[in-house]
Amino acid sequence: MMHPYPGGIIGTTVLLGLFQFLSGVSIASVGQHAIHDLRNELYRHIQKLDVGFFDRNRTGDLMSRVTSDVGMLQQLVSSGMMSIAADLITFVAVAAYMFWVDWQLTAIVMATFPFMLLATRVFGAKMRSAFRSVQESVAEVSSHLQDTLSSIRLIRAFAGRIVESGTHDELLALGGRYKRLYDLQFPQP
Repeated sequence: MMHPYPGGIIGTTVLLGLFQFLSGVSIASVGQHAIHDLRNELYRHIQKLDVGFFDRNRTGDLMSRVTSDVGMLQQLVSSGMMSIAADLITFVAVAAYMFWVDWQLTAIVMATFPFMLLATRVFGAKMRSAFRSVQESVAEVSSHLQDTLSSIRLIRAFAGRIVESGTHDELLALGGRYKRLYDLQFPQP
């Protein structure tokens, strides 16, 4: 006699895959509309700012912050929300199944969650710190690039060549630190 568990697991997997596809399409569509509206609103807001704001802030810094922050929000709204929803549903379904099969073993497994949450918080704090450093370096490089490109004729007229100060290497070094921390927390198969 065939056991009913494999059929239930296969059916659940198929339904989960279908749900992930449909929710991915819907969330991506909603996310794209939200980001489009956000970019338009941000553009209108920047246009209304006084000239003193632009005197106090370099154009490259502003461009880097706007593109980076909007890009991060776009990633969160599209793939991040879909991943959170799918992972939550998967977790609840698997936990329910585990409790049904062996509640004692499941209770032992669930007792490890506080330690996993603590490790996630520690790695998250380190990643945020590293990411802030990367973001500041990207803003510095963008500002430097914008300044250099906007005055390249003047620089070449007086110096004959362009001298860079190594900011690109600094950015690569900080990006490497962030990537190592990210890879530690989210290892790829």
